Amino acid sequence: MNPKKNISNYHHQREAIYSRTNADFGGLPQQADERMPRATLSLPNRIYDKEGKMRKGWLIVASLALVVALSGTVGCDNRTAGESHDIGAQPEVTAETVYETVEFTEVEKTKITGLIEKLPQEVRQQFDVKYEAWEATWDDPWLAVQSNPRAWTISTEYKELLDYCKKQGEEVWPLVLERLQQDHCFTVSNLLEDLTLEKYGYILERIREESQQERYTKEGKYIAPSSEANLMKYAKELLALLSQ
Repeated sequence: MNPKKNISNYHHQREAIYSRTNADFGGLPQQADERMPRATLSLPNRIYDKEGKMRKGWLIVASLALVVALSGTVGCDNRTAGESHDIGAQPEVTAETVYETVEFTEVEKTKITGLIEKLPQEVRQQFDVKYEAWEATWDDPWLAVQSNPRAWTISTEYKELLDYCKKQGEEVWPLVLERLQQDHCFTVSNLLEDLTLEKYGYILERIREESQQERYTKEGKYIAPSSEANLMKYAKELLALLSQ
């Protein structure tokens, strides 16, 4: 299809319609005399006259928008649009942004290891077998172009792992947390959430709400919210719920 040809045809059809309409209204010319009363203008000329007004109106609106946009950039800070500026004293904001990172402490890692050692050997082996079967599905080329972590749950292997973990209950959480600390946050987040959100989702919701509050480092750098940091905070609170 030729866009230029379609546009040309459109204009020819439009002129033909206007010409026929002029004939119906007494054969008035395309450009009416300026002295002619507006009420006597033909339908096409009234349309052209209206379009001209609309173009002028849009030009005025665009000019005003440009003025507002230019004036809005003077003296602005790095807060996002729509956020309140009346939030009390804040450190000086710079253009630099840092992302929050959260990791398990050595004490927490020791606790995870201790809890895993208390698990029956069969439970640990079954978990490893099912987890590794799910992990093998991550090489699917289709997943390479996916940005949604839930895409990694669309497999029989994941369903079998999830079902097994649900049957074992909270005692397998340390195994999941161990995988989480091995830098598999993007994928393991699915398993952790599917096992815990039904009962403890309110904890993650609170963490997410807190992360939306403006925070800055001592140097004045803005600390941007991070879904990975939120998940790790959630994992740390779940770990705290487990008795050693």
